[in-house]
Amino acid sequence: MNLSFWEREYWYDTYDFLIVGAGIVGLTTALELSHRFPNAKIGVIERGAMPSGASTKNAGFACFGTVGEILDDLETCNETEVISTISSRWQGLQRLQSLTSAYDIQYKNDGGEEIFLTEEEYTLCSDRLSYVNRLIHAATGVPEVIKSRHSTIKNAYKYGLYNSLEAQLNPVLMIKLFISRLTHAGVDIIYNMHVNEYERIEDMYHVAVNDGMQIMAKHLIFCTNAFTRQLCDIDDIVPARNQVLVTKPISNLRLRGTYHYNKGYVYFRNIGDDRVLIGGARHIDAQGEQTSEFGSHAEILSYLKNFLSLHVVRENIRVDCEWSGIIATGISKKPIISKVADRLYVGARLGGMGVAIGSDVGYTLAQLIEETY
Repeated sequence: MNLSFWEREYWYDTYDFLIVGAGIVGLTTALELSHRFPNAKIGVIERGAMPSGASTKNAGFACFGTVGEILDDLETCNETEVISTISSRWQGLQRLQSLTSAYDIQYKNDGGEEIFLTEEEYTLCSDRLSYVNRLIHAATGVPEVIKSRHSTIKNAYKYGLYNSLEAQLNPVLMIKLFISRLTHAGVDIIYNMHVNEYERIEDMYHVAVNDGMQIMAKHLIFCTNAFTRQLCDIDDIVPARNQVLVTKPISNLRLRGTYHYNKGYVYFRNIGDDRVLIGGARHIDAQGEQTSEFGSHAEILSYLKNFLSLHVVRENIRVDCEWSGIIATGISKKPIISKVADRLYVGARLGGMGVAIGSDVGYTLAQLIEETY
């Protein structure tokens, strides 16, 4: 790299805190650290030209669990664990709203509906609705959150399960708002910085990035979710790719709110007044989609288009945009918030719920750093 003496010596500061990853967890961690350590030098580095992974590639659902998903979780987790999962999502959404404004991130509380294609599917969930509502009440303090009602999707089963507290937002505006606040707070955010390796020398981390350059930091914090295992020896992080598409404008579209099908594996919502976003369906090829490589999956995209045509809009779908996002799953649904070595921290494995829990993970990670500083 053709660097001058001045560029080599002075372009990058020595940071008190260096955060790797400019997604929702990395940015909220930086924001919280700037409040707790107002005189500290804080830097955020991001390998892409914009935040990659899932933070700006998600579907913009502000949700905390459907009946089908909660019942599925109860197959492998006890009640206490399930309540804790719902509670962390609910608490995270409250924290996100406290850090933003509905106008700035296009937060719209139009409710959410779990749809079913057959009476049998519906009955399996509706028969245990009272029980699930008790768990949600224990987690959120709100009684009778989910109610059965006639479905707003005409080509699905006639009844669905409606959650009036679900909302949607614009994930890019959310991230840009955090970036704006961090810039104002004097936090450096540097893009196109790929971490090749790092080592601790005396009391400083030396982080090797592009073209042999190094960035120095007293504390190193990985907020890299599904990509964390490329940088740190952390167990139980499994990358999972999600396919998403948005239609071209559809005339007379009456769809409003967020929708889930099949334990949340398929999800869709309106974008503005005339477009539909649909994503998920990785259960069709669960093994094949366990990858950290972005890319399309023809069979899954075909399924999503057919699902829209058959059950939602009843016309041929014209696609305007397709993409994939990488989330991190694992055996446990609890995020990893951990000190893994002296002055080395990780916040990862958000389980596809980055919007719901990301800002709270950032808050908790900053709290851990302060407590072990």
